[in-house]
Amino acid sequence: MASRTDPNRRTIEVRRLDLDHVTATDRWEILHLTGAERPEPLIAPLRESTGTVVMWEDLVRQPPFEMLLVGVGRRGAATA
Repeated sequence: MASRTDPNRRTIEVRRLDLDHVTATDRWEILHLTGAERPEPLIAPLRESTGTVVMWEDLVRQPPFEMLLVGVGRRGAATA
C-alpha cells in the first residue's frame, strides 16, 4: 500500500503486509518500505497526484488456518 496525502510534498509512504514474513517470524508486522524496496507500479500513480494505491501480489497463497484467527499468531493459537 502506498499513500501520498499532501499535494505540496512529494513524500510517498509505502507499507507491506507480507505473509511470508509472518510465517517466517510468527509476527504480524507491517513493513515500512524505502528506496528500491518500493515497487515502481505501486508508486508511479502517486508521483503527480495524491491518493492511495493498493497492490495485491501472490493471491494464490492461502495462509495456515491458525493465521486466520484474528489477533492470534501460531504460538497463541496453540494456547488459545
